[in-house]
Amino acid sequence: MSSQVRNFIISFIIATLIFSGVAVFGVSLIDRYVLNPQPDSTAPGTEDSSNSPETAVSTELISGIGSGTTFSFVLIGSDYQPDVYDDYDVIYDGTLNVSRKKYADTVIFGMFNKELNEFVICPINPQSIVMVDGVKMTLAESYEYKDEKFISDKVSVMIGITVDYYASVDIKSLIEIIDYIGGIEYEVTENLTYINEYENISVTLNKGKQKLNGQQSLALLRYNGYGNDVSRMNISADFCLSAIRQMTSDYLNKYKYSTMFEYFSPRVKTNCTLMAIEKNIELIFKFSSMSVSYITYPGSFTEEGFIPDNDKGVEIFSKYR
Repeated sequence: MSSQVRNFIISFIIATLIFSGVAVFGVSLIDRYVLNPQPDSTAPGTEDSSNSPETAVSTELISGIGSGTTFSFVLIGSDYQPDVYDDYDVIYDGTLNVSRKKYADTVIFGMFNKELNEFVICPINPQSIVMVDGVKMTLAESYEYKDEKFISDKVSVMIGITVDYYASVDIKSLIEIIDYIGGIEYEVTENLTYINEYENISVTLNKGKQKLNGQQSLALLRYNGYGNDVSRMNISADFCLSAIRQMTSDYLNKYKYSTMFEYFSPRVKTNCTLMAIEKNIELIFKFSSMSVSYITYPGSFTEEGFIPDNDKGVEIFSKYR
């Protein structure tokens, strides 16, 4: 298609749509599907892992990519801070190697289900014991040796449903994103103080509903005085719900999602594309009218870590296949 014709089409579309408030959205779709049509393919980063015995998922499991009816995701929170700590991948002399590792501190599964008008959320214990190339370690530790897709595939096995999208965010990016969207309204359940002298963080939060900026949100999520790891996981999942609720509460904001995606993209490692969001945008913005089901993943604690009960987990999630 010549550049003159292309420019004429785009100019005509803009003139037609500019008063409707959706010019950017319309041009995006026309450019993608008319001017530059692409063959159907899976999203980047979703390469086939069916040959891996550790991450194999039954072909009978659902996948909602592009359906606009059901899709799922795994959100990974990483403690990786190369701007703060300089001892990542440091090799020490002798037998003691104490170089800093990259961990997945938070792992949360979520699903938008149109048929049931339901949003499902389930925090996955990062201390869950998994096999990594024949070696036992926690899901959190596996992030040092593998990647987001590996963790997503492990969660797929644990719940018996193919996870469509994954996204991981580190501490610096989390703070930036929360500040970008104007903070998160959240009901803090108790008075707390979080201090990290090395990172020069000192935050005190009072009990009650308030808007938390990025630094305050980090303090809430990293605070270790909740009693146990399960309580901390629940706080993370609840905070995630608050963030989704805020970003989808204003119906008109759905026409700003492309701008948000542009800001998020360099700060989040994900296989989700703008095209995928466009296919599911109506469902995403129905969140406020959905019922929310909070699922606690079954398993038991041992000295090794958390032993997930995969059979029971698959049974619990079977209603969402």
